[in-house]
Amino acid sequence: MVRGPESVAQRRFTVEEYHRMAETGILGPDERVELVRGVIREMSPKNWAHVMAAKSVYDLPRDALRGQASVYQEAPLVAEGIDSEPEPDVLLCSNPDEWAYRSRRTKPLLVIEVADSSLEYDLAEKASLYAEAGVPEYWVVNRSRESSWSFESR
Repeated sequence: MVRGPESVAQRRFTVEEYHRMAETGILGPDERVELVRGVIREMSPKNWAHVMAAKSVYDLPRDALRGQASVYQEAPLVAEGIDSEPEPDVLLCSNPDEWAYRSRRTKPLLVIEVADSSLEYDLAEKASLYAEAGVPEYWVVNRSRESSWSFESR
């Protein structure tokens, strides 16, 4: 007899449990993972084009908004109630004091992801997650074609 797929419950993790896994070595320092909705997900490997696109996207607001906002590259986004700690390629926050990061004195204003193979995931799952986290603006730099860039906003 052939049985259909069964619904199997997943054990989801909190942000605190995720941090403890990293602290105790369950998650290694070189593992490319992030916590999304309680699930530890592997992040796509970065190629040279992704690194250069992310650097360019980071440099532009960092230089233009110096003294008005803070800009972080691959910094964990902390938001209450979403059991997630994604690491967007670029995170722009309201407080120009970089030491205010992860405090109540600063709010995320813009998240930018650079997508190579993750475009659909970034436009659906990540867009929804960032909206739930209260991020008012979310952009995706589409690097899925080697010869061109395009920006998408959700």
